[in-house]
Amino acid sequence: MEPFWIIVGSGAILAGINFAIDRVMGVRKETTAIQKEVNDWNKEYMDAVKANDEPKLKKLKENEKEVMGKMTKMMFLPFKTAILVIPLYILFNWLLASNLDKTLKFTLPFPVPNFNFITWDNIVGVTGLFILSLIFFGLVLNILIPQVEKLFEKNKQVKAVN
Repeated sequence: MEPFWIIVGSGAILAGINFAIDRVMGVRKETTAIQKEVNDWNKEYMDAVKANDEPKLKKLKENEKEVMGKMTKMMFLPFKTAILVIPLYILFNWLLASNLDKTLKFTLPFPVPNFNFITWDNIVGVTGLFILSLIFFGLVLNILIPQVEKLFEKNKQVKAVN
């Protein structure tokens, strides 16, 4: 098998594992729920400030600590999956780097930043291609799967009505 497809396939597999772990642990749903709650609180607070509603502001100030606590929790939620995925990333990267030719270079049709983020180049090695494929498939899964789920949900609702 071509090294290119081995690397891209490894990126796709790890992206799938990351997506599955994220789903099983419920990180994405919990983050979305907290975001909605915080946004609702912010909207209420801004409305109370604009209306100069002192009783409502006092009530909202009492809830502020709780809201800030949830925001802090939301910031650390992604680390739950990272604790599991980072060792897998290191393992995959090590397996690829140790089993494929270290002089392999791949020319991309677009430039990407080098590790210094100052210069851009369209030639990447094994690790660069692995990272790019991991990012690409991660984005595809995180965009595509929720859209497909929404379609299935709409179909269920239409069937339930009929």
